Amino acid sequence: MRVGVGGLLLASGLALLSGCGEDPGSVLKGADHMVLVGAEGDGDNLAGVGFGGVVTLVGDCLGIDASTVIWPHGTKVVLESPLTIDVPGVGRVAVGDRIEGGGDPYGSHLPDGIDAIPSVCPSDDVIAFYPDR
Repeated sequence: MRVGVGGLLLASGLALLSGCGEDPGSVLKGADHMVLVGAEGDGDNLAGVGFGGVVTLVGDCLGIDASTVIWPHGTKVVLESPLTIDVPGVGRVAVGDRIEGGGDPYGSHLPDGIDAIPSVCPSDDVIAFYPDR
């Protein structure tokens, strides 16, 4: 079967466009807290290293133990007090709950949609959290 140059260009263009529809990460802002959420597709191919602990406020950001956390795409705040989020693949998690999953340290690269770690969140230990699959 022969495919002309036009067919190859069309296929290449469609392949490039398929990645354009992903939702970016975000910073969900509440009355006195922030929840960092990863972009769609972040961590889809990563298992992460065993990571868990107690959900806490780290500075003004929702984290685990002393780590600022970037929560999985689709995470939503469901209650302001006590701060409770709904994490895809996990369910509802509140400050004080214990959570287990995978973690991957973030270096200088942040998810699309998050330009910088907010100044009210410690940035020396930022971990992307992934639910166990």
